[in-house]
Amino acid sequence: MCFILIGFVNIARKYKRTLGSRQYVSYSSAKLENALLDIRSGKLTQRQASVSHNIPRSTLKNKLKGAQPNKYGGITLFSNEEEDIFKSYVVTASAFGFQVDIFDL
Repeated sequence: MCFILIGFVNIARKYKRTLGSRQYVSYSSAKLENALLDIRSGKLTQRQASVSHNIPRSTLKNKLKGAQPNKYGGITLFSNEEEDIFKSYVVTASAFGFQVDIFDL
């Protein structure tokens, strides 16, 4: 067997999601808050709010009983100010041409 390599082109594949397949969070946070407000005030039931606001009913149920926290992930180790200092250090060092890795932080 003989293989001849004429040319090699590295083309990155771009995944195109098919329509209607697993859409995650196709609603805004304001729309979610309006739906929850309508349910809490008694204007709409959970099913009616789900249909009218186009939000999954399971999401509304979980938000109402507090099963989904607002922040994802674990407890942060550094404060926002410390992370901003790290970010400015990395940007400044890379602007001068230094490579910054995890051990430099």
